[in-house]
Amino acid sequence: MPQLTADLDTPEGQAVKEANERYEYITKGEGSNRRVAEAETQTTRIYTKSRSTYLGRKKRTNKGTFVNNWVLYDAYNSANIIDNEDGENTKKNLIQSIFSKPIPTDSSPTEDPLSELYKKDSFASAARIMERIIASKFYIVPQKRFKGLIKKDPCDLDLEFTYSLDLLWTHVCPEVQGRPVNCIRWSYKNSNLLAAGYGSVSEESNDSSRGLLLIWCIKNPSQPDRVYKFDSAVSDCDWSRQKPNQLAVGFYDGTVKVIDVSSRSLRIIRKSSRESCSTYWPHWQVQWWLDNDPLDPLVSNQELIYSSNQDGSIFCFDASKDFSAKKIMTIPRIEDKIPGIKRTNSSGCLYDVPISKNPGVLLLRQHPTASNIYYVGSDEGCVYRCSTNYLSHHLDNFLAHNGPFYSLEFSPFCPKIFLTCGADWSTRIWADGITDPLLTLSTSMACVQAACWSPSNSTVIATCVGNEINIWDLKRRTHRPTSVTVLPTDQRLMLLEFTKTGNQLVAADLSGKIFIYNLEGMPFPPFEQTMVLVEAIEKSLTIKPELLKKLRKLGSPF
Repeated sequence: MPQLTADLDTPEGQAVKEANERYEYITKGEGSNRRVAEAETQTTRIYTKSRSTYLGRKKRTNKGTFVNNWVLYDAYNSANIIDNEDGENTKKNLIQSIFSKPIPTDSSPTEDPLSELYKKDSFASAARIMERIIASKFYIVPQKRFKGLIKKDPCDLDLEFTYSLDLLWTHVCPEVQGRPVNCIRWSYKNSNLLAAGYGSVSEESNDSSRGLLLIWCIKNPSQPDRVYKFDSAVSDCDWSRQKPNQLAVGFYDGTVKVIDVSSRSLRIIRKSSRESCSTYWPHWQVQWWLDNDPLDPLVSNQELIYSSNQDGSIFCFDASKDFSAKKIMTIPRIEDKIPGIKRTNSSGCLYDVPISKNPGVLLLRQHPTASNIYYVGSDEGCVYRCSTNYLSHHLDNFLAHNGPFYSLEFSPFCPKIFLTCGADWSTRIWADGITDPLLTLSTSMACVQAACWSPSNSTVIATCVGNEINIWDLKRRTHRPTSVTVLPTDQRLMLLEFTKTGNQLVAADLSGKIFIYNLEGMPFPPFEQTMVLVEAIEKSLTIKPELLKKLRKLGSPF
């Protein structure tokens, strides 16, 4: 209780003493014999003082006691309370009310009620929520940084543009140990979900499932939210934009499946058949494309699944009907000189007697503005420009790399600019309509497994070589990267992708680990993203006037 008295030796105590003396003087002393006839009223004033002024008001609070079913079970299970036949009946009734399952009265052996509880979906959901709550105690700061709730002050005087990467967490679990990560894809509707496809394990392992697909959620980075097992290794996957709960998955055995991720158990909605898609080669790319056909309004604005195969074929699956596959293109091998980079001569009969008549289609990308145009990348390093209106031949082709290449990404700010990276140790930037590379980025004599554009800064590019992540800024320099980050593992990186905001970078390696990095010390995004990118490219082409002239002839946005 708060004290309402004061010490006499303090100024507050002296003030209280003077007030008490004045009170005594007015009520009992000489001050009480004053004349009151000249006052405004004839009523005698009486000074009172209640006891409540000595102590403050006592605060009252509500207190509750939580008792769950387990406490009740332990209380009724005590030997001191339940020691007779009536007590046994009470115990059985209590267990029956807890687990909502009748317990047989005979002496036949039955399954443990806890095992029955473990099989319930409600218990699994409650345990998953509890795991997220516990995980938030360890990952609360990285989760806030991932969502952008914790940022560095842009007005800080010590701010430096270091282009560095800070590791937030690593997605890894015992199920994926020794499995290579073949594909990663962020959900287009829910930025918290990441789909990851894994390959088969080594032959020494006893795991019967050759393929694995996991759905990771940032609410619990230590445990996957969904685990789906398959008989074949997963080659690629993609989310549907119109139906966010559907995920198209391609496999090494030549099949394509559409699964429903809203179900925790494996639920296959569509599956390709050997009759309509008679191929046993892997589907390296599986993507949902929006079909905008102005000539056929009935099928317009419908999502179709396109896939590229190792035998050089490109299939189109209709997900709304019987999931039949239609072959729309077959890519031929290079037999003559084609535009692009100079091809190195190979000795021997490796290219004279090819294993198959068609090259493997490793990459498949739809044009960002023209829905009927798409690009295909082969394992020979050739880029084919194709159209859905012509099913028998491609429109144009050029050689982009000496050997297979692994990435083909359009700039999110300029649809006429795209990049490629391949096994010839280089990353090249191209313009749509020009068969000569505008820029060539290279660091070491090793394969560039992945490259991607930053969605927040038009001149920033990320590449991975070995176990290193290189950040390039075309506006600053192109002869070497602005930062190099070495991963805490010796495994080779296979995949690289920015998040939708561009503040994080996702990398995956051969051992099944997925690293989530936060970008620190990044420059401020320019106001005119396209113009800054074009000016950076034109500045690097000052020593190539002929190529610069071709670039400027392309017109808008140049």
